[in-house]
Amino acid sequence: MIPEAILFDLDDTILSDDVVSEEAWKEACDRFAEKVKVRGSEELFDRINAVRMAFWSNPMNLREGTRNLYKSRLTIVKTALRELGIENEAFARQIVTLYQDAKWGLLRLYPNAEETIMALKRKGIKLALLTNGEAESQRAKVEKFALARHFPVCLIEGEIGYGKPDPRVFQMALDRLQVRPERTWMVGDRLEFDIAGAQSLGIFAIWSDYANRGLPGNSEIVPNGIIHDISELLTLVERKELC
Repeated sequence: MIPEAILFDLDDTILSDDVVSEEAWKEACDRFAEKVKVRGSEELFDRINAVRMAFWSNPMNLREGTRNLYKSRLTIVKTALRELGIENEAFARQIVTLYQDAKWGLLRLYPNAEETIMALKRKGIKLALLTNGEAESQRAKVEKFALARHFPVCLIEGEIGYGKPDPRVFQMALDRLQVRPERTWMVGDRLEFDIAGAQSLGIFAIWSDYANRGLPGNSEIVPNGIIHDISELLTLVERKELC
């Protein structure tokens, strides 16, 4: 049946984060290449990109690193510079600052995100936002795009003290929206955090695979649904309305 409520992840579900991150690292490297005296910005960018991919592919870093993003980014850049033969923490801090400034300017909603959210609201579906990460940075994103007007319930890990996949954050959202798990959907891009976390409470979990990567071959987590564009949620809801 049509859901009474839909819980949304923020980064890479509503906001374009991964793509913007790569653009911001490229911009930071372009602006800093001469100062670190490498053979052009591409070398620096390629090294940072390789290190950050390895860093965030570690489940422990993914779970703990988002709680202090500046520290995590500094570790990544210092490692990349070291691999290029450069030991200079001041350089690393400048690069991270350049990156963070660039990312803030580039940050954007996914195409169709706001239109989809407003259409769901018109159907009377209750909405909540559940995001991991630091209180200050995540709240700033919510305010930049005025998301609180769409999400009366907004739960940020850094504000409440725990985040996905902890069942408490999902239960808090259910309690505040006054809905049952079996009448609720969760939409997010992280299989472990968003999908498995929601399914542990009996919530219908939809994986946002906007990059069309497909499920990993060894994945033990199987979402209840998969979308490749946020607007596909409206199609799913309409199908339920016809049932």
